[in-house]
Amino acid sequence: MLGAVAIFSSTNLALFFTPVQLITLALVNIIYIPCLSTVTVLAKDYGWKIATIIAIANFVTATLVGGVTFRLLSLIL
Repeated sequence: MLGAVAIFSSTNLALFFTPVQLITLALVNIIYIPCLSTVTVLAKDYGWKIATIIAIANFVTATLVGGVTFRLLSLIL
């Protein structure tokens, strides 16, 4: 969301996104928050290969959930 605020130079994102898009954006941000410290701890405990797999799986999950949410909300709203 912060990226959208920077791109549009406004904190009122309702001017640029529909309610369905805002809900989807918030949901994906909640599920997938790339935290460097978390990935670093995972790498230290399990190795970089496992940490990378976990980060990619997290990204894919957030994207799939966001896509399904967008489609379902588009039908409802």
